Amino acid sequence: MELDTGDVKWIFDIHIFAPNMKLSRLVGIWSGILVAGIGEDYMIGINTENGEMVWKRKAIPDFDIIDQSLGVLHSLTSGYVKTDIRTGKTLDIFDKKEYFEEEIGIESQRNNYVLVGDHIITTDWKKGR
Repeated sequence: MELDTGDVKWIFDIHIFAPNMKLSRLVGIWSGILVAGIGEDYMIGINTENGEMVWKRKAIPDFDIIDQSLGVLHSLTSGYVKTDIRTGKTLDIFDKKEYFEEEIGIESQRNNYVLVGDHIITTDWKKGR
């Protein structure tokens, strides 16, 4: 939508890409790319100038947050994934079972975490810590 006039600039039809799914979460916008979740299975990047899909990837959209300073998505569930917003490509992944799935591990299951340097600070929803 044009901010000055309110005119519709473009329309993105989710059903062309995912016939039985709905927009589940608007994650945000970074440098002209709108990041959104589709259903419970996909993340997409849409060019805000022309409405074209730039990328799509298999993901759980509820757990991604945008790092505006780096232009990446961070996701933390039963593993950590860093994704390039420009391309949708995975830049980093850490999914050691002893940290995330075994008894000593964490399972965040939400986007209530912060990244400070190379540390992840979060709570574990199962253990309440």
